[in-house]
Amino acid sequence: MRSATGLGICLIATLAVAVGAPTVHAQDVEWRSYGSDAAGTKYSPLDQINAETIGDLEIVWRQSVLPDAARLGSDLTPPVASQNTPLMADGRLYISTALGTVAALDATTGEVLWFDTPPDRDGVPFQRVRQTRAVAYWDDPQSDDA
Repeated sequence: MRSATGLGICLIATLAVAVGAPTVHAQDVEWRSYGSDAAGTKYSPLDQINAETIGDLEIVWRQSVLPDAARLGSDLTPPVASQNTPLMADGRLYISTALGTVAALDATTGEVLWFDTPPDRDGVPFQRVRQTRAVAYWDDPQSDDA
């Protein structure tokens, strides 16, 4: 009787894990927050890169933390320290630029899609911080904007 109860509990636990196990969908492989997800797992379920394919990797594009498009027309100088954890969402990479602003890049080409230039406040130009670290991504489910 005792082993049947133990077997039943193991079976229920196994089913609970199997039913509750996440499946990999396209949206799950994005990197929408620091550490990959809200839990900070720093894990990606992608398996395209492994021991057999690692030798085939090559650089497709590079982009500075101060993209030329964001630098144009700016008299701001880069900060003393700039750390960057790019986020990936909807085929775009979002980065904190070396000017303390934000830029969106096409994930396939590295092309700058847009960058943020903070407005003056009451005639006072944007005062950037001396260090930049990262950006945050928030999606409004009720908005049609991307």
